[in-house]
This record gives sequence, structure tokens and C-alpha cells, in this order.
Amino acid sequence: NGYTGDHTFISADVDCIDSNAIYWTDPAKIDSFYTPSTATYNPSTGDMVLTLGSGHGITTDDHIEFKPGSVTFSCANGASIEEISHPRIGEPNYMMPLEVTAADATTITVNPGTANGYANTHTFVSAEEGAVIKLPENVTRQGKLAADALLTNRKFLQGHVDNWLKTNYFVYDERRCARDTGYILDAVRRDFVTGSNINSVFAGFAYRSGNASANLVITDQLTETTGAINWLRDQIASRISDATAISRSNAAFNEMVDIITNGIGNADPITFGSSYVSGSALRARQALQANKEFLKDEVTAWIAANHPDLTYDVADCERDLGYFIDAISWDVQHGSNAVTIGNARLYFDNAVGVLAEDEKPVTAAAYKHIGELAGQIVREEEIQSPDQSVTTQTFNSASNALTPTGATYNPTTGVMVVTVASHTLEVGDYVVIEEGGITFECGTPAQQISHPRATDPYFNTPIRIDATTPTTLTMQVGNAGTYTEAHTFVSALTNAIRPSADPAVANEVVRLFNTISDIVEEDNYKETFGTEGYYDTKGYVSGGAGYGTDGKDSGLTNPTIKEPTLTGTGYDANIIADFENVLGATAKYQKEIIDFIREEYNGLAYNTDLCYRDIGMIVDAVAEDMEYGGDAATANAAQYYFKNAVSILPYDQREPTRLAYAQLADAAGDVVTGTMMPRTFGSSFTPTDAEYDPTSGHFTITIGSHSLDVGDYIWLEEEGITLECGSPAQQISHPRTTDPAYQVPQRIIAKTA
Repeated sequence: NGYTGDHTFISADVDCIDSNAIYWTDPAKIDSFYTPSTATYNPSTGDMVLTLGSGHGITTDDHIEFKPGSVTFSCANGASIEEISHPRIGEPNYMMPLEVTAADATTITVNPGTANGYANTHTFVSAEEGAVIKLPENVTRQGKLAADALLTNRKFLQGHVDNWLKTNYFVYDERRCARDTGYILDAVRRDFVTGSNINSVFAGFAYRSGNASANLVITDQLTETTGAINWLRDQIASRISDATAISRSNAAFNEMVDIITNGIGNADPITFGSSYVSGSALRARQALQANKEFLKDEVTAWIAANHPDLTYDVADCERDLGYFIDAISWDVQHGSNAVTIGNARLYFDNAVGVLAEDEKPVTAAAYKHIGELAGQIVREEEIQSPDQSVTTQTFNSASNALTPTGATYNPTTGVMVVTVASHTLEVGDYVVIEEGGITFECGTPAQQISHPRATDPYFNTPIRIDATTPTTLTMQVGNAGTYTEAHTFVSALTNAIRPSADPAVANEVVRLFNTISDIVEEDNYKETFGTEGYYDTKGYVSGGAGYGTDGKDSGLTNPTIKEPTLTGTGYDANIIADFENVLGATAKYQKEIIDFIREEYNGLAYNTDLCYRDIGMIVDAVAEDMEYGGDAATANAAQYYFKNAVSILPYDQREPTRLAYAQLADAAGDVVTGTMMPRTFGSSFTPTDAEYDPTSGHFTITIGSHSLDVGDYIWLEEEGITLECGSPAQQISHPRTTDPAYQVPQRIIAKTA
């Protein structure tokens, strides 16, 4: 009223906002309105006689409903007379159809319920205009009660049908099965074409990662999963032709099955194959493997120095880094990024990150840091300031270092020619000279100086070979400035010259580590899997050159898969042809494996979340039809299974879907008639602890080791768990008959082991 000063919130009473305070009329439930001129109410029997006047036209075939708070009666409340407007929230006739039990020319009789033992006289005071609503012919009390029962038990009905399907079929996710089949075939063909086993080992590890989806396979789907993999093995063996490829392929499949069945401890040692894209790439892999333990110790020391407050599992961190060093080793040897990107799934479960929030930025930064160290290692550079002293850097892992027997140096041009016993290096290769590795004598008076020194331009840096003979290497190491005195070779350290990975290979190693960092930083793993088949890459965008970093501060994108180059040394043309054969047949086997599982294991492949959703939508539709009459909502919901009168369900899902809805019909009938359904339980558990949050309603129960998963249902025995609460403290056993969880299956929304 004109006051414009600030209003500052102080407090609010509990439940002070009443969502029922505003009454919205429902046109679909209105036939006509009536205003009673008087009424009588018997509190003992519940009968109410309403005078509507002549010509009201309501019969005992009809139902009526009261507008909330529209009819007022007075009654004695002790020494005072109180006026109360009905129906109120909580009364049985509140927004509920009432059957007309009697009717004459001017009155109708309904029964809104007794007064629960209160027997004093109720005297009519007034009625709002249109207080009585005559309902359409199909709107009945029994229909409303049935609708309420269905909606109240919606989750139960969803769980009941879901459980029936899982009891009668081997239920699995077809899309994930097709995706995993693609992963498996990728692993097998990459291993048999390179003579390695790392892809197959890591594919087996994926099923033993401890993530929820992986645990589901081990606990509930092991027989079917290993059976399908063995079937796939035999299909591939009959498809490819090279004997070596067949042997390697069978071994790859068997390795996966062994790990899936018996655990990671049964994995064979990692092998990388003897083929390689270049000598420099091979040396890079050897250097990474020789320094794996050094890099593991470096990463934990770096985290301790830079993030001392981070709590994490050190053993898991070192294990994961070891996996990625192996992955990058294979990728760089064969000119790929496939194992590195595929192994990034370690940090995701069905594309959802599993790292704790405080671990993500540290993990991303750690991989970037290790990438810088790995680049130095493959270049044979000495890491100048390591973060730890537990292990030391390993040099010359390829055992191909050279010991100079002579050398010349031109201080004006900077050209140095080194003589060695023999070598296999070529123009364009790179070497690193050990600090102080070659000693020259120069100057007047003569002095001996060992090079390279820290001030020399080629100190701890790869040097390109510009010319060779069978016993010499010519390279540019930088001139001596204005100093032009002759340099005479004196001596050299043993293995003073170490062949280095060329810069392109070293940069590749760094970029592969950065790819892991980017994926973790973005917390986003988009899988190369689209609606048109495994190799449809819709929505899977590359940040350029197959790597994740797009050079911007935000909007990092996921990398595309880069297959092994298969050019270089040791790759067999016949086996490469089989590799391409399997690649081209992947989509075929992704479809055929679904048929195999259906026929062999009575498999039913569908999206369980969508099924759960659809059951809920059908229950909603049936409840609407029960409340309003007719079948329009149900028919409309059913139409979503058809397009132009043709079913859109896959053929193999049609009969199970029909039977599932028959089960739903039977269960819904029991729900609306109040019939207790037989309960079938699996494993039972005795809680050792429980915590209930009265605000959120979340109930965390400690039951010991279990195989339950998110989405499963449990049943809480009546008054089976006792909690203490209140002041003074009192102990109450739940669920009670008044609790929402009483005789209602409860869906698991989170779990630990």
C-alpha cells in the first residue's frame, strides 16, 4: 500500500506454503454445477442429503464431487459452536468422486464418510455457488481409487515387470554389447597384425576394472559374456586365412577370456611385437619401458611436492600410470594412438567419470608433467632435477650406444666428425653426447676440455646426423665463436654417444600423454560409436591430427582413433589383409553376436532404462483412463510402438514385450483390488549399520559384501531396522505400516562394494 522499503527475510514456519490452497477445476471432470440450498449430515453413518431443487436430473447412476471447502456446517466443540467448511485436505471425500446412493425430485444422497466417532449434530450453514459438481458419465469413484492405487504403486509395477523380464530372459543392453564387441575385435586385430598382446590384455582388464558396469558382467553375466567371446573367436578364425594371424587371433581371444574369468593376476606379460614403424619409434618404446619404474616414482613424488593435501591411492596411481606407459609404448612403436585412447576408459564407466572431483585436475596435471619427462627420456636427455631419488633414469636401453675412437672439430663451421668402430645410423637420425663425453685439446698453452659442457649449445640435446660413412658420423654442434684454434681429439667416455629418438617421435610421446591429460581434464569420454554402426563417428570430433588439444583454454575435444601405420619393419602383407578383413566385418559381427546370445542364452537385448520409462508411461496412461473413463490415453501410449501401423520394436523384442505387458496387467489388477502378490526374493542380508537422512529421504544401509547394483530393488522387512531419534531419544522400528517404504520395493540409487 505504497510502502517501498526493503523486506528482509527472517524465518518461515514449517509447511507454511500449501500447494492445495489453490483449487484448479478440471474441465474433463465437469458435467454441470449445483448449489445446495440446504443439507443434512449423519456423522455416524456418513450419509449426506443435499437439497438441489427440482429438475436437478441427477440419478443413482451418477457421481458427484465437492469443491474443496465449499459446504459449511456448524457443530458443537465443547462449550463453543464451530463452523467448518468441507471437504478439507485429508478427508476421504476431498477431490474424490462420490457415488449417488439415492435421488428424488429435489435431493440426492451421498456418503462422504463418517466423522470418526464424533456424533454431535452438524447443522448446515452455507454452500458456495457451484459447490456440487456432477461428473461425466465415465468418471467414477472406483476409477479414481484405481488410478490412485496405480500411481501410488507405479515404481512397484515398474520393478515387478523389470524383475519378471530378468527372471525369464538373459537381459542385457544391446548397444553396449555391440560397442564392446567392437572394442574386442579392435583389440584382436591390432594384436594379431603386430604380434603383440597388449590390446587383448587391456580389453580383459576393462572387465576387471571394478566399475559398476564391469562388476555386473563378472557377477551376473560371466557365462554369457565369455560364451559370446568364444563364439566370436571361432567366427574370426574361420574368416581370416593366414595361419599366423589365426593363431595370434585365437590367443588374443583366449587371453581375454582367461582374464575375465580368473582375474588380472592371470594376465600374460605384456608384449609389443617385433614389428615397428621406424628404428626411432622402437628406441622410444624401449626407453619408456626401461624407465617405467622411474616415472612411477616421479609421479608420486611430484604429487607429494605440488599437492601435499591430496588424499589418493598411491598404488592405484602408479598402476594406472604403468598401464598408460605400456599403452603409449605400443602406440609409438606402431604409429598409433588407439591403445592410449582406449585405455582412457579406465577413468570412466559408460562415459561417466569415476575419479573424485579433487583428483581430476591433479591427475590431468600429473600426466602432462610425466609427458614432459617421457619426452626427455626417449630423446636420451638426462632429467636434470628429478623429484625423487628412489630410482634413477636408465639410458641406452636399446644397448646401441657408441664409443668414439677419434673425432675432429672445426671451430669455425661447428662441424664435428666422430669416428666409431661401426654403426647402423643414417642421415637424419639423432644422437645425444654424454656430458663431458669427448675430450679435445686446444689453445696455447694447450688445455684439455671435455665436451659437451652445460654452456655448450648441444649439451643434453639431440644432434642430427648430417653425413655418415661405415665408421663416421658428421654433425653440426655449433661453432666456437671467435675462437679458431685447432681442436685435437684426446679421449672419449665409453658409450659416450647414445642414439636418440628423433624430435617427431619424441613429440608424439608427449602428445599421447597430453591426450590422457586432456580427456581427464575435460572429464568427458565420447566413444566412437554411432547409430549407423561402430565406425560411425557422428558427434566424435577431433581436436586436430588425432589428438585432444585444440590449442584453446576451453572446449577441448576428444581425439579420433588412429590405427597402426603398418608400414616399416616386420609387418606381413597377408596378415595386414586379414586385419583389414576383420575391420570391415566388425559391424556384421556386432549384429550377429546379438542373434547368438538370443538363441544360445535366451537373450533379450534392450535398453533397460527405456523399458523402465515405458512401463511408467503405460501405468500413467492406464491411470488416466481409469480416472477419466475410456481408453484414449492407453491407446495413445501404445501408438508409440508403431509407425504407420507397423511395429517399430525389433522382431525379437515383440513377444517378450507382449508377455511383459500381460504381466503388468495381472500385477495392476492385484494392485487395484488390493490383492497381495506372492513375493519372490533372492539373497537376504542382515544390516550391521544404517543411516537415514530425514531431509533427503536417503537411507544408507551397511550389509557387508554383496553383488547388488544401482537399479536393483530390495525389500525391507516390516519393522526390520530399528533407529533411535528424538529428544528424549526413542527407538522406532521401520518400516511401519505408515512409512512410504512399507511393503514397497525400494530402488537402489547408489552403492559401494
